[in-house]
Amino acid sequence: MNNKTVHKNLTQFNVFDLIDEPIAYNKWYAELAGDIVSGLLLSWLIGQEGDKEGWSHKTNDDIYYATGILANTARRCRRVLYRKNLIAIRVIRINGKRNLFYRPCWETLQDLYLMERKALAQIKQNYGQFLA
Repeated sequence: MNNKTVHKNLTQFNVFDLIDEPIAYNKWYAELAGDIVSGLLLSWLIGQEGDKEGWSHKTNDDIYYATGILANTARRCRRVLYRKNLIAIRVIRINGKRNLFYRPCWETLQDLYLMERKALAQIKQNYGQFLA
């Protein structure tokens, strides 16, 4: 998406529409992803409603309008999140056009959360007297 496309698309919606849909950014997601922008994308994807299996169809324009993340950066973030098994991606061709569907990998997120809790409990057990 170049600057002319961005400007053209920005004039097609009301900026006040964005105020009603804030993103619940979670710093932990950025730590898992390894960078703030990928964490922002993960935070936003987690907040999206999907179908009964959790899949939601999002275009680069959807991502840009909601997060401000440009298409090239969104592709990089998707790769990061996919490689770390934080999201699943499904590609479905409809009328010859690629459509991307996303779903958070809840099992991975839960496992990572539990591992972190266990590690913190171990630290507290071993070094609790020094942390007080």
